[in-house]
Amino acid sequence: MEGLGGGTVTAAKTTALSSAVHTYRATIKDPDEVSISIWYDPTDTVHKFLRNWCDTPTNGPYNLQVIESTGNTNSNAIFNTVITKFSPSTPDVEANLTADLTFKITGATIWTNST
Repeated sequence: MEGLGGGTVTAAKTTALSSAVHTYRATIKDPDEVSISIWYDPTDTVHKFLRNWCDTPTNGPYNLQVIESTGNTNSNAIFNTVITKFSPSTPDVEANLTADLTFKITGATIWTNST
């Protein structure tokens, strides 16, 4: 998984004519996209949902939750998102089917820790 928690905060100038050096303030954060690759099963209910979500982009946004395990503690990320890419791949006869997915986070990501 790539991009979870990332993003860009643009800087806006606050410099006055009397300033000797430019000054800035932070503006609103633009969250990154989250990208994942999965082993794809076209008959799986969740995989069908993701495929159909991308086929009908007016569905959503939806809340997704990611749980990252660090051994003794879990870090949970909950975010509202829209799907922007669902790209299945069939490399060859002996390989697993895969799919690349990309989600655009809309709004803040809520982080919690649990044991």
